[in-house]
Amino acid sequence: MNKKLLSCLFLFAIFFSTQIIFSQHQDAVKFYNSGVQSEKSNNMDEAIMYYTMAIQMDNKYAEPYRSRANIYRKQKLYAKAISDLAKAISLEPKNFRNFYDRGTTYFEMNEFEKAVNDFSSAIAIEAGNDGLFTMRGNSYFQLKDYKNASDDFSKAVEINSANTEAKDKLVESKKMLGEDYLTVNDNVITKEEPKKEETKLEEPKKEEPVVEIKTDIPQKEEIKKEDIKLDEPKKEEAKLEEPKKEEAKLEEPKKEEKVEVKIEEKTEPVIEKKEEIIQPSLSASDYLNMAMQNIKSEDYTTAVDNLNKSLEISKSADAYYYRGKAYMELSDYNNAIKDYTSTIELDNTYEKAYVNRGFIYTESKKYDKAIADFLKAVEVNPNSSFAYFNLGIAYFNAGDKDNAADAYRQAAKLGDSDAKDWLKSNGYK
Repeated sequence: MNKKLLSCLFLFAIFFSTQIIFSQHQDAVKFYNSGVQSEKSNNMDEAIMYYTMAIQMDNKYAEPYRSRANIYRKQKLYAKAISDLAKAISLEPKNFRNFYDRGTTYFEMNEFEKAVNDFSSAIAIEAGNDGLFTMRGNSYFQLKDYKNASDDFSKAVEINSANTEAKDKLVESKKMLGEDYLTVNDNVITKEEPKKEETKLEEPKKEEPVVEIKTDIPQKEEIKKEDIKLDEPKKEEAKLEEPKKEEAKLEEPKKEEKVEVKIEEKTEPVIEKKEEIIQPSLSASDYLNMAMQNIKSEDYTTAVDNLNKSLEISKSADAYYYRGKAYMELSDYNNAIKDYTSTIELDNTYEKAYVNRGFIYTESKKYDKAIADFLKAVEVNPNSSFAYFNLGIAYFNAGDKDNAADAYRQAAKLGDSDAKDWLKSNGYK
């Protein structure tokens, strides 16, 4: 009886754990889909957040790693992109797309040998994809390996005769190999016939003597006329001596040169004064506004520089908050936490500072600190569905599913559709 009971309990435990894993994967898929929608709306920060949440729910789900990596690549955060794609490859080693995306990232990094290796791995999986051959051909071309580049472009054209990029690059590769007069027509490479062009070029040779005969006559006449005219000025040379008197007159403008110098000396200080006026005119709020525009355009490094200048003039909660946000986007979490803490010290009702610091703590798996920040955020703003939703994630990751459900209920009441989906999929009302 005891053995049967243990067997039943063991089977039940397996079933229960499987249900939990399945439920977590469902949640991950929902977060992933939300990330896709955010990316379509060109809200990349929000998309990254959702992809990160999907990974937290199911760290063996490859899609959010690949999607997050592509955003990082577009933002030129190549190290992060490579890291995510390495994880995606470890999870799905037979998915050619993972190798293609990492190869493309290496290509943009000018690491062409690594790009060739990844495109080769992708081709080994998906040999009928002309785009893979085109990209590997481009990598070979950058390495000046024109023979392999030519072979890859030929293969791409063979697979897809409408691949104009491969056709153009094939011609270029052949020329680099010294094979001139090559054109590509669909899948066939043909040499042009220069002989026909040579026969056309022979015709102007007949016209050349005619041109010479016509030009000989005016040339002689012009020379004669010029010779006669050049003889006459000898008489005028005496007359041309008269301007020597005018040279004396021309010395007078030397006084004017002094006037010009004085004008330049007067104008120089004016320019300096203008520059001196422009510099102090930028206030702390001006630098803050410039930094906010930098953040919108995803130029986080410049944003940090402008916020440093703003804080040198005046300490403000907003400046610390936005510098923390810029640091967070640069993955400098230590400095981001310091700035969010400074924000809260200046204004303990700054909800977004609590939420963002809580998000970093969640990323760092410091769930107790994250929960404390999110609880403070909802205390400051009880209508923040975003804070309640993140509180639910922190509770869930900490293993407290009941409190997670309570937080999701509050988020759902405030209109968060993702929270409603989570409650429904996990059997909560």
